Amino acid sequence: MGIARKVYDRIGGMNALRHGQDMDYSAPIYEAGFTVGLISEAFVFHKRRTNLWKFFKQIFNWGVARINLQRLHPTLLKPIHALPALVVMSYVLAVILGLSIVSLRPLLWCTLIGHGGICALAFKQASIKYRRLDVGLLAIGTLNIQVFAYGMGFLYAVMQRMIGRKEAHGFVKHYYSKNNTISR
Repeated sequence: MGIARKVYDRIGGMNALRHGQDMDYSAPIYEAGFTVGLISEAFVFHKRRTNLWKFFKQIFNWGVARINLQRLHPTLLKPIHALPALVVMSYVLAVILGLSIVSLRPLLWCTLIGHGGICALAFKQASIKYRRLDVGLLAIGTLNIQVFAYGMGFLYAVMQRMIGRKEAHGFVKHYYSKNNTISR
């Protein structure tokens, strides 16, 4: 994110929010009436997650951040942001009910078949686009991590808020190894 000096002079710097800080910072910029746009030629250095566990933690924290952002900027929470949490709750409920009540077993099968269909579509699309089957398999894993980690982080933050915590906290350990940090 790049900003003009006049924006900084009026808005100030970033808050202490660790996750979602770009959205937390951009909300007052929009509210102050500044023009915001994409500079497509700008080169951005961005540290990628090097394994699926680090990716999971990052996405989980994004779910947590959405609830924290809602406290600071209520307009930043839209119904669509709750969809991954609804997927998580629906999936858990379908599995519990389907395994414990025989008459509800079709609910479990419908959930599994629907989930399998979505995974098959992700596999097909990624495999065709990149002409590699291994990318298709990774697409299945990353799709599930994206939806379930975000949904779980969102629910975790909602529960933390319900028990009275002002700010929800997800994974707090740094994503980068000690030997591969980015200096600021």
